[in-house]
Amino acid sequence: MAVLTLLCLAIFVIDFAAFSAGFSGVLQWLAQELSLEVTALSCIAGLLLTKGSRSSDNSQSGALARSSASNSQGSATSPHNSSSRSVSGMTNNNNNNNNSTGAGGDASGSKSLVQSSSISNISNYNSISNSSPANTASATSGQGPRAPSDPSNPSLLEPSPPSPPGSSSSHSSSSILSQQLPFGLKAEDPQSLGDSAAWNAAIRSCAKVGDIATAESWVRHMESQSLTPSLCSYNTLLDACAKADRPASCEAWLRHMIETGVAPNVVSYATAIHARARLGHVKEAEGWMASMVAQNITPDAVSYNSVIHANSIVGNTLGAEHWLDEMVKAGLEASVASYSAVIDACAKQGDATRAEHWLHHMLQLGVSPNVVTFSAIIDACAKSGNVQRAEYWHERMTELGILPNAHTFSAIINACAKSPGLGHAEAAERWLERSELAGVPNDSVAFTSVIDACGKAGDAERALRVFKRMQEHGIRPHIVACAALARPYSYRGDWIKVESIAHSMVSEGIQPNDYFIYAQLLAYAVARPRQTERAEACFRRALADGIIANDHVVTALSRAVGRSRCAELMTELCAGRSVPVYQQPSRRASRQLQQQQQQQQQQQQQQQQTPPQSGGTGR
Repeated sequence: MAVLTLLCLAIFVIDFAAFSAGFSGVLQWLAQELSLEVTALSCIAGLLLTKGSRSSDNSQSGALARSSASNSQGSATSPHNSSSRSVSGMTNNNNNNNNSTGAGGDASGSKSLVQSSSISNISNYNSISNSSPANTASATSGQGPRAPSDPSNPSLLEPSPPSPPGSSSSHSSSSILSQQLPFGLKAEDPQSLGDSAAWNAAIRSCAKVGDIATAESWVRHMESQSLTPSLCSYNTLLDACAKADRPASCEAWLRHMIETGVAPNVVSYATAIHARARLGHVKEAEGWMASMVAQNITPDAVSYNSVIHANSIVGNTLGAEHWLDEMVKAGLEASVASYSAVIDACAKQGDATRAEHWLHHMLQLGVSPNVVTFSAIIDACAKSGNVQRAEYWHERMTELGILPNAHTFSAIINACAKSPGLGHAEAAERWLERSELAGVPNDSVAFTSVIDACGKAGDAERALRVFKRMQEHGIRPHIVACAALARPYSYRGDWIKVESIAHSMVSEGIQPNDYFIYAQLLAYAVARPRQTERAEACFRRALADGIIANDHVVTALSRAVGRSRCAELMTELCAGRSVPVYQQPSRRASRQLQQQQQQQQQQQQQQQQTPPQSGGTGR
């Protein structure tokens, strides 16, 4: 009876060990599919692995291999549809109203369209494109746990440029392995150190959460064990460097993987292009595009959209149009992101006519615009100060069922701010109210643009009302808003009100800039009698605060203290720089300017009544 009991107990232990190994493989597979970086599943899997008997090693290896094969088959069926991904935060769904542009104010702290957008998520792109059988052969069988990251350890948080294994910057593998290892890797177990699947899982887990320093250390130590990271691990590390705005590190690792014999694919090069494109580095992005073609790798839509986006950031309309043409010639379908980037490039140049041409062209091709597209076209109208045209495209957008966002309203308000006249200041405030009624929360850019419009129109009371309204909304004003508020009072010579604004800035901890100092000096100059002593004291404080005495500041000072005294101050404080000559506009010139503005307004009203004719596709 005792023998039978011992035999049953032995069979139970063996079955439990085999079950532990198989169950741990299943848990690791689930962790990868759900993208859970250090979760309870991973911890349980690691514990089961360590509790399993040595006799279950073969069973465990078989379970991991079966998990890897099933994962490869599952991922290989994922479609590789690069044209459906977004670039610059723009999607093909015209009902996605959460996309944003930066069509904000100009001098009032504007945001550009592309600066407020983000390039497409390359990590999703990596997981699809690296799922071919050739790539999955070296991929990990499970997501696997990551190496622990200690926030108190600066070495794990500070970005560091990659260095090849064996260099002076690489730590010895034994010292690192004794301190930190992924689950399943043990320094005293050479067999576990040879498990490339666990290493690759650790690299990708760290890279996906932005822990680049730890991911780089795992790559170096993996190579020190004569193991080669998988292509997917390298691509994930490249993507992490790109998202962290570390293009040099991204490029260094791409070159390193080539040197170690890991052939990059289209995702590798597209990520390097993306790293440069998001910073507006056109030359470097185009250089990697050429390198990709030289390696007989065909660029996909993501690569072309990234280069178009790079040109859009710097406002290079010709460059953006060129790469859009190349994209179409390559047989790829240009998406709404492609055309929106080109329109945004036109907007940065203030070329509303060209922007409208591209909008009509994409409509002819059946590409539906989204909120990003319309915000870009409205921004183009704003750059040229064409309020009526900006309002026209806003109405067209709402007719198509596309809801505007905060940047759309900011673009229209900015158009009002660029157009002089009391009526445009009223229109800017009206659009601010419309955005609130539409449930769109306004930010400091929208409020500052309205204040700027009031300042240009000389409507001090309206500017102060909007400024207080901004504070009631809990939005802390910045220096641009304060300078715009001071402008209409400075035109009146109300130096008391301007000084009151300056004192409020001090209490709020807002440092003045040259625009505000110009407005303050101008208030002293226009006041009757002129406030020469206050102007000189203000100028001295400004220089002590590090403000540069530019031509505008010096001209305002000259008007306040007189040209001769201004020259003395320049000799004493500014190394004898010259005093600009102030030319007061004549009444005749002022009347001519008003007539030109009225003619421009009439032309804009006619354009609003007549929709633009869609042109051809040629340039």
